[in-house]
Amino acid sequence: MKRLKNGTWKYRNVTIVPTPLGTYPEMVTILKAPKRLNELVGKKYINLFKTQVAIETVTAEKLIEAGAGSVEKQLESLGKGKFKNE
Repeated sequence: MKRLKNGTWKYRNVTIVPTPLGTYPEMVTILKAPKRLNELVGKKYINLFKTQVAIETVTAEKLIEAGAGSVEKQLESLGKGKFKNE
């Protein structure tokens, strides 16, 4: 995680800004994100660590979905994984 001069944070091309509240002085909000992580924009987290976990989780889920699509294509080329006895 990289702290920028204007007080914001940058992690994996995601811009995070501090938005403290009385009970949560470490609260942050995701301001900008790449298109693949666009679902996180505007979400608030209680600290930077929870924000990192959310970013890593969404990134991992996207990679898993992409891998599943690749496996499905391979199975389709094999006839859905069913081998014919001819």
